[in-house]
Order: sequence, then C-alpha cells, then structure tokens
Amino acid sequence: MDVVGTAASLVTILDVALRVTKAARNLAKDIEGAPVELRNVFNKLELVRSLLQQLLALRPELGDRAKEFLPLDFRMSLATALEQTSHAINKASTVCRYRGGRIGVRTRFRWALVEKTSVDKALVQLKGAESSLMLALQLLEL
Repeated sequence: MDVVGTAASLVTILDVALRVTKAARNLAKDIEGAPVELRNVFNKLELVRSLLQQLLALRPELGDRAKEFLPLDFRMSLATALEQTSHAINKASTVCRYRGGRIGVRTRFRWALVEKTSVDKALVQLKGAESSLMLALQLLEL
C-alpha cells in the first residue's frame, strides 16, 4: 500500500512541477514579447480612434440631411457603433497604460502579469466595434 501512495504522490509532484514549468515558460514568453504586443495594441487603438474621429467629423456635415437619406435603423446602428467603439477604446486604454516610447523591464512585467489578459478581452470588444465602424464608413462612402 505504501508503494501505491508513494507513486501517487510522485505523480502529483511531477504534475505540479510540469504545470509550474509551463506557467514560467509562458510568463517568460509574455515578458519577452511585451514590446511587440504593446506596440500592436497601441497601434490598433490609434487606428480605431482614427476611424471614430472620421465618423464623428462627418456628423456636423450631415446634420439634418442625414434624416433625409439615411434610414432610422442605420442612424441608430451608427450611434450604437460609435458608443460601443468609444467605450471599447476607453476600456482598452485604461487597462493598457503603454502610450508609446521605451518599454522597460517594469512595463514588460506589468504587461505579462496584469495587463495582457485584460487587454485581450478589451480587444475582442474593440474588434466588434471596429467592424461596425468600418461597415458604417463604407456605407457612407457609397
């Protein structure tokens, strides 16, 4: 009986050791890849901000004419897309504190340990909002 218990304990210890090793390897990879990932997130946020600003700039030009040639459903969808995009940009910007420039050790660790998971979730929301904005811009250009 002691042999079975010892074997089970060894298997458990090996399993925990493998999990810790895998987690440490993933953490090291995230820390090493932080500069590329942070710059990609920063660039993505800037792109979507630009789309949002383009659409907001069109708002005064359209004015009351929008009611004449844009259906109510489209105007409501556009307003919703603008609101969702603004919210997603703010959320991602709040979670990811990188604003360009040098990426030091502290920033890499903060990214790997704190920000990466939260930013990934915010980017999923941002992707949906970006798609809505792109569609709205394409329809307005017709």
